[in-house]
Amino acid sequence: MKVLTNIRFYTVGGIAQYLSNFILHNERRGSAALNIFGIDVVLPGAIQSTPSPELQAARRFCLITKEVAYPPIADTVKAASSIEKVRATYMPVIDAYYSAILEVQPDVILINGTFYLPWCLLQAARRYGRARIILHYHGVLTKEVEHWKEEGAKQMFREMEREFDMSGISYIFPSHHALHTVEREVYGHSIAQATVLPNPVPDSFFKRPKRVSGRIIGFVSRWTRVKNPEFFISLARHNRTTDAGYDIHAIVDVKKSAPHYRRVASLFKLSPPVENKLLPTFYRKLGALIMPSYFETYGNVAQEALASGIPVLVSPHTGFSETLRTIGLENWITDFSSPADVLVKIEEAIRIGVPHESWRQLRAQFTNEPIFARYANLLAGK
Repeated sequence: MKVLTNIRFYTVGGIAQYLSNFILHNERRGSAALNIFGIDVVLPGAIQSTPSPELQAARRFCLITKEVAYPPIADTVKAASSIEKVRATYMPVIDAYYSAILEVQPDVILINGTFYLPWCLLQAARRYGRARIILHYHGVLTKEVEHWKEEGAKQMFREMEREFDMSGISYIFPSHHALHTVEREVYGHSIAQATVLPNPVPDSFFKRPKRVSGRIIGFVSRWTRVKNPEFFISLARHNRTTDAGYDIHAIVDVKKSAPHYRRVASLFKLSPPVENKLLPTFYRKLGALIMPSYFETYGNVAQEALASGIPVLVSPHTGFSETLRTIGLENWITDFSSPADVLVKIEEAIRIGVPHESWRQLRAQFTNEPIFARYANLLAGK
């Protein structure tokens, strides 16, 4: 069976890590393995991350790269008077995806995400019309842009996301929280062909040496409103004014050229994004990790930290909060309205540590092996 999917090899990024790990898992399935074709549409001359040596050696994976010139999506949606204008502007990208589909003749087209490139792949898949379409919801576009001031642009993105609502598509969501949000706030109706499959955590996160944590609060995040960066700032200021004695370490995508860099750097010890395999070293230095997001379809970072033996406090608006309930850690689902209350809860979580039974359940139910076995069956139509 041939599966074609959109792919990009970012150093960091949930979709890239998920696909890379699944491709390597698929290689070990022997005769049951799927033939996976990744299509990467890139700007001419753009510097791109490349597949790892392990992926390059994979026999059941083929990377197809198409160079296409296209304008920034933010400029396009702000200027466009209709979604048809957006579609016309991105027709070269749609055509590139369609060309790859014709080359591969896939049985399944797996669309990862709902941003503009996955949306372009959807247009190409509909034009082709001879493959099952599966949409894996890694993020909810409508939630990502709801803080934008430009109402026209927000509405355009909402229209783009609503185009994924069509008969014949099967959907995979990482949490019931993500599924119900899309049903309620995007599509406006229940989704019949939907499967909830939590994101896995690689087993390597469980195999690191004993933690060496101290009084350090950590977070790993994009610096965007949906991640609630205001709380990170208020927590750091409260920690400083009350002399609570914590250091705060952050892995974030704030560039030194950003206007808010100086303010952020004065409050936290900042590190740039790193490859997923290097994150356990960061986690093991922490006393606790926090995830105060206004919305997360899942929350891979918190799951990775917990697998590494680090207590985590997460917002109830995250898909990972469902996993915490499953493994008996619902007390770590946290209201982030008060920095003072959160510091008290961090102190308690560090004192108690990660209960072994919860850690064991996480490893038994949420690693690559059980999750990817179900994922492969979904792709195969089983």
